[in-house]
Parts: sequence; C-alpha cells; structure tokens
Amino acid sequence: MINSQTKEAAELDQLIPTLQSGAKTYDPMQKTSGAGKAMSDGMMSMMKMGKMSMSSMDHEFADMMAKHHKDGIMMSKNILAYCKNPKLRSMAQKGIPEQIKDINEMTNWMKTHQ
Repeated sequence: MINSQTKEAAELDQLIPTLQSGAKTYDPMQKTSGAGKAMSDGMMSMMKMGKMSMSSMDHEFADMMAKHHKDGIMMSKNILAYCKNPKLRSMAQKGIPEQIKDINEMTNWMKTHQ
C-alpha cells in the first residue's frame, strides 16, 4: 500500500500545477447539486472518524484505513462523474479496484484477529 500510494501522491503533485492554472469548471459554493455537492459530501465523510471502539491499536488502525479507502472510492467515483482531465480519470479508475482490495485486506485481518 505504501509504495503504490507514494507513487500516486507523486503523480498528483506533478499534476496539481496544471490543474490549478486551468479554467474553473464548477462552483465550490454550490453544495446542493453537481460537483459542488459531491465535493462537500466527500469532505464531510472524510472528517468523520472510524468506529474507534476496537480492542487494540492494531484494530483501530485497520478500521481507520478501511474507512480511508472507502472515502477514496467515493472520491474516485466523483472524479469519474465530474472531472474531464484524462490523467485524473485514469488514476480514479485504476484506484477503485486497488482500494477495494485494500479494504478487503483490512476487513479480513480484523475478522481473523479478534
């Protein structure tokens, strides 16, 4: 997970200047529909904590990572629904199955380490 996410973060860091200089394609203050709502809903979800009721630090970490990856899937789906940049769309499409794999790995670990 660390290697793939480090690579993805580096790709995003390289892409950000190009995206920042591009034309604005949505109103982030419009939070009742479209891309503005998707972004707002995503941010609200990411700010929520995991269960935090596990019996160990290991379980809490696995639970928080599973939630983090679920949020990543939601963000990827928003990218696919609203973004036009082909590199972002490609990263989002590739990321969904990777995130699902990571969630399953964390969930299975928690089930077998009760």
